[in-house]
Amino acid sequence: MLGILAALFSTLEGSYLVTGYDNSETKKWYQGSAEITKAGDVYHVTWEFLLDGKEYNDIGTGIRVGDQFSIVFKSIPSQELQYEGLEVLKIKGDSLEGPYVLFGEKKLGFERMKKTE
Repeated sequence: MLGILAALFSTLEGSYLVTGYDNSETKKWYQGSAEITKAGDVYHVTWEFLLDGKEYNDIGTGIRVGDQFSIVFKSIPSQELQYEGLEVLKIKGDSLEGPYVLFGEKKLGFERMKKTE
């Protein structure tokens, strides 16, 4: 019960280390970082990560409902590979984890964010 209350009242804002599994195209693990900032009733998320030796940057907007954080995201416009998706993360103390899907795909990927500050 205390864990649930702590998750409900903890702040999402901050810097995160990110690890994830891309199940759509490369079927490989990736690592990077993310930054979450609060903007009114929503959150803005930016990611930088390496996958298959290439750097990617995503932007997203999220909402929090209890211990769940849902984000719609897309690649930045100047990036060669363009994609959009939805991520639904469970808040677990200083970590967020859960599945994501890219628009039009049939398989889920997975991502975990661990707060660094």
